[in-house]
Amino acid sequence: MLRLLVVEDFPPLAKALLRALRQAGFQVQMAASRAEARHVEGWFDAAIVDLELPDGSGIDVVGQLNTATQVGKVIFFTACADQDLLAEAAALGRVVDKAAGVAMLLQCLNQRLAEGDELRVAVGDVLGASVSVSPSQRSGTRRMR
Repeated sequence: MLRLLVVEDFPPLAKALLRALRQAGFQVQMAASRAEARHVEGWFDAAIVDLELPDGSGIDVVGQLNTATQVGKVIFFTACADQDLLAEAAALGRVVDKAAGVAMLLQCLNQRLAEGDELRVAVGDVLGASVSVSPSQRSGTRRMR
């Protein structure tokens, strides 16, 4: 099962993300702030990080995760309007506007995880879309070369 770290400070959105990501088959660890994210342990296949946190920037969180080699892929899920901050985030990972919704986030997560290897995540069941995947892909398993 793929592990995700979600750093989101708005509790209703954090709850919705947790539910959708678990429903899609991910193991999810939540953090509500930069300080909480500092204390996460282990490897994460991907991190979904808000740019504007109550105690700092999501960019700092990603820098910390990258320095500790704790994360594979990064998606910033944000409502930030600061163009400089958005450009800096785009240099580190994908940026998805919160207004696009959780379904778009799941699509981008699937694409991001698939980059560079043959991994596919079945998001069709969550999105209600007709996505064709094999049984091994539904479980989120990797095909080894």
